[in-house]
Amino acid sequence: ERLILAGYSTLYVDLNLFKPAYHTVHEFDDDANVGHLITREDAHQTLVGLPAPSLASTKLAYRDPTALRKNIETWLSQYDRIVIDTSPLLSVNKSNIPPQVIAGVCDATLLVAHYGST
Repeated sequence: ERLILAGYSTLYVDLNLFKPAYHTVHEFDDDANVGHLITREDAHQTLVGLPAPSLASTKLAYRDPTALRKNIETWLSQYDRIVIDTSPLLSVNKSNIPPQVIAGVCDATLLVAHYGST
């Protein structure tokens, strides 16, 4: 939200398969726009973003660092900033996309820790 308020075109990518935060409310019809209008009802926010993938093939593609890097390059051709939300570092199961893979292909990573529970 701060990036948007600062004037950056920002794409939010929800790769937190453990607990997705957003869902799609509108898909763009043209191929020129990457993203959907997504909303988070508990915070009353609507952003341009990509909701957590539900197809197994899409989940597998995001696990591959080379494919993920290509996706990020495509997104950066249309947006100034990309914010990717991941599942918790210690939440390891067969469904999650490993946060370490995502962090490894990004320009910068921000680790958020919750005192007393992380």
